[in-house]
Amino acid sequence: MGTISDRKGQHAFVRAIDLLWRRYPALAARARFVLLGRRNTEFDTWLAGTVRATGRPNLDLHPETTDYLDYYQAADAFACSSYEESSPRVVLEAMAMGVPILASAVHGIPEMVRPDLEARLVPAGDTVAWCEALAELLANPAAGRDLAARARARVVTEFEAAVALPRHLALLAQTAATRVT
Repeated sequence: MGTISDRKGQHAFVRAIDLLWRRYPALAARARFVLLGRRNTEFDTWLAGTVRATGRPNLDLHPETTDYLDYYQAADAFACSSYEESSPRVVLEAMAMGVPILASAVHGIPEMVRPDLEARLVPAGDTVAWCEALAELLANPAAGRDLAARARARVVTEFEAAVALPRHLALLAQTAATRVT
């Protein structure tokens, strides 16, 4: 979901899918991998060539769309392979939609979804770790559903606007009260 960009690690994700095909062909063959957010950039063109070079028939790039919620509803899992993020909205959306999450353990992501509690987190760019985590989610959908259920509960109790906005307002008020002039 979102946009395709070199900092979002989709090239490493493509390599992980290719490795998945080599290590776990039966699992890879029964999945469809969609990278959503293609635009008309130099990186998009390069990534499309990389995808074509893998020869994997179930790996697709889809253009940016405002109708992205349909992708969450159709997904059996969601991946955020970024190298750098602060607090990616797409992770919150996947949590809210109850989709199992596989994400890079970078910056704010582990604060949003805790490792092996609400999501499977792996090092950014680690093709082998991504491949193995993909295999785990594909081989054990029940475990993915458990992660997704806990992530859904967490997004409601910690990040829903009715909960988060008063916390933000209190922090702003505290900051304003202690501000040195």
